[in-house]
Amino acid sequence: MSVSITRSRYTDFDAGAVAALDRAVRSAAFFGAGDLLEWSETQRHAGRCAVRWEAREEGVLVGFARLDGSPWFPPSTAMGDVIVDPDQRRRGIGGALLGRLEAEAAGTAVRTVVGYVLEAEVATRAFLERAGYREDDREWRSVLSLEDVDVRLFEAAVARAEAAGVPIVPLASLPDRIPDWRGSLHRLYAEVEADVPTAIPIETIPYRDFTAVVLGGRLLPDGFLVAFDGDRPVGLTEPLRVSDEPRALDQELTGVVRSHRGRGIATGLKAAAALWARDAGYREIRTTNALSNAPMLAVNDRLGFRRQQVRIEYRKGL
Repeated sequence: MSVSITRSRYTDFDAGAVAALDRAVRSAAFFGAGDLLEWSETQRHAGRCAVRWEAREEGVLVGFARLDGSPWFPPSTAMGDVIVDPDQRRRGIGGALLGRLEAEAAGTAVRTVVGYVLEAEVATRAFLERAGYREDDREWRSVLSLEDVDVRLFEAAVARAEAAGVPIVPLASLPDRIPDWRGSLHRLYAEVEADVPTAIPIETIPYRDFTAVVLGGRLLPDGFLVAFDGDRPVGLTEPLRVSDEPRALDQELTGVVRSHRGRGIATGLKAAAALWARDAGYREIRTTNALSNAPMLAVNDRLGFRRQQVRIEYRKGL
């Protein structure tokens, strides 16, 4: 039996099979089939690189690879990913997929490929290192069980932030609060994100990508929370829906502008989001933070997030 590899762009791939394979390889994956398709559609509209390869044997998906540009990276840096069914490894499938990915990247403006692997994936890490990839950064993947939260502790965290004169409101209320709410939120998002510790400097997300990605199909208008000082938005937290898991949330960016740090606002934002999620029927919140981001890890620890897995960022220059 032989394995066939087909190439596609954007949404022309079996997202359901890919998401299932990813969960089989990486437990507690943070995305679903719908999230993959939405991201690919966003790539298409932005005109960025989005190439996918499916490896199949007798019609069954045994491996997958993708190469994506990013609104947060310069055009010279792209994200790469290769996954192979554990029962089908040592057959050259991963090497073939990685070769296609790197050849595709070399034919574009991409000069650096970045990928992410769980620390526990020892075989995959060795595979990447043999291919010339080197560790660049590490992140904690953490989970908060909403069934176990101390409601009084969380309510007190919200109250402390609001007692400091910083009310926390849902994104859904912004149109009634500030006229140019999308522009104001984009500026806040960019200011907060610029200070997130990363091995690769983050670029300001373009407004068009902000509206498509941050305000896209995963948005929860009542759960995305913004902290205000008067009329000025000074902090935010961004819980997102996970398409295949209706009781789970993926919490992306949480942060506060420099002038307002040290006042418990970030803790209040995360606590308020957890209380909202609990009342809305969600069971858990997942998040990822760089090991170098000590302040946010401390916030997570105070609120009861359990550190579960370390994710390693790998980089290779072409």
